Amino acid sequence: MPNDGATMAGTSADPAPGRLVGVAAEAVARLWPRIEPLVRRGLAYADGRYAPGDVLRALLARDMQLWLVVGGGTIEAVCVTEILRYPRQRRCNIFLCAGGGMRRWVGLLRDIEGWAREQGCAAVELQGRPGWARVLKDYRRTYILLRKELPR
Repeated sequence: MPNDGATMAGTSADPAPGRLVGVAAEAVARLWPRIEPLVRRGLAYADGRYAPGDVLRALLARDMQLWLVVGGGTIEAVCVTEILRYPRQRRCNIFLCAGGGMRRWVGLLRDIEGWAREQGCAAVELQGRPGWARVLKDYRRTYILLRKELPR
């Protein structure tokens, strides 16, 4: 599984169907052509803050971590996490998740939660569409993000 800044395991062979796999930073460039469309799809909800190249650079620099949901020899979904360091605690931010059949794999986020605990994180957080609140019943809604575009 990924760790903060260290090599991530699980990229040499496709695991059993429906398994979440942490990807080594060294393997990101090789996998990028296959996962970039899913990352782009997830970034459609990032409110213009990131482009796919920004995510690629962060993954290669080990500032973010890549996770794949692999089943039947195909990549079903991608998740991207980052460790946030606040003055009083560390949290794992699930920055992006995109893919088909979410109900089949959303329970695999528990693996990211376990990894985050190993990294010393006090919590896992995410910003996303309102539908995530309906799916992640054990997460609590703590705030909303509002934005106003400023004229140039």
